[in-house]
Amino acid sequence: MKQALKQLLDTLDDVSRAHTEVSDTAVREAMADAIHQRFVLQKKRYRVPTEFGMFSPAGNHLVRDAIAAFLAHVDAVAASKSLTSDERLAAFQDASVVSSLGYHYDDYFGHADRVDSTEARKALARKLVPPKDHIPPYPGKKNYQAGDWFAVPLRTKGFGIGLVARTKRGRCLGYFFGPLRLSTPSLNDCIALMAKDAQFVKRFGDYHIRIGCWTKLGMLPGWNKDEWPMPVFASTVWGNTAHYPDEDPSADPRLARATDEELQSLPKDSLAGSGAVEIALTIALDSLEYEAMRR
Repeated sequence: MKQALKQLLDTLDDVSRAHTEVSDTAVREAMADAIHQRFVLQKKRYRVPTEFGMFSPAGNHLVRDAIAAFLAHVDAVAASKSLTSDERLAAFQDASVVSSLGYHYDDYFGHADRVDSTEARKALARKLVPPKDHIPPYPGKKNYQAGDWFAVPLRTKGFGIGLVARTKRGRCLGYFFGPLRLSTPSLNDCIALMAKDAQFVKRFGDYHIRIGCWTKLGMLPGWNKDEWPMPVFASTVWGNTAHYPDEDPSADPRLARATDEELQSLPKDSLAGSGAVEIALTIALDSLEYEAMRR
């Protein structure tokens, strides 16, 4: 099973390079439901769907192919015949298997505590994955710039605040802040915010900015990018730091060796979908209600 799982995670790594939304909650839940129905529960009549909440038919096709290849892998086929459903779930959720980019099963599929939680997963997937016609295409025209502040909608209620500190080729470096605000914040709410006070800093894709899901608040006078630096990240290649060019969060990083102690204090390097940013900020600002919503 380890080889089958490794192949699946590596394939999703490849998908994520061009389709960052593969880490969004809607996509993760849809993928997890497919794995649980077809692999864990062995529902022979279940057909792997063609829609996973990706932003394009090509993205959905890549995800479906990745899951189909996993199900056809000789190790997965053997597990389907020799293991119980509980054992198959445990084998799939093997935290010792790490992808080439340093990701585990829960980065792409979340975690299920027990087999009978799959029905809840299925219901959540139906709720989160929008109908095909409701997924707007990626707009070609850029509608923001570095220095712009945004109201970031949370998945439970209210808003957090985000700043785009760098942007290039649809990839951004963002600083994200609380507290949770029940009404849309204004640009005045951003005046006192400083880099050191951020809940987290993350590289992310700009889809939800381009389609207008995040309300643009504007740019404060005297914007100075040097006050919002490109941080050094803890690389997904363990034992290394990741250093990005100051102006380009989309570039490949330069890696440098580092000690465990140095890495522990650094933000983890990843490129998140904008929906994944919303989830992370929701967990940071309203974790109890978010977990209750997922039950």
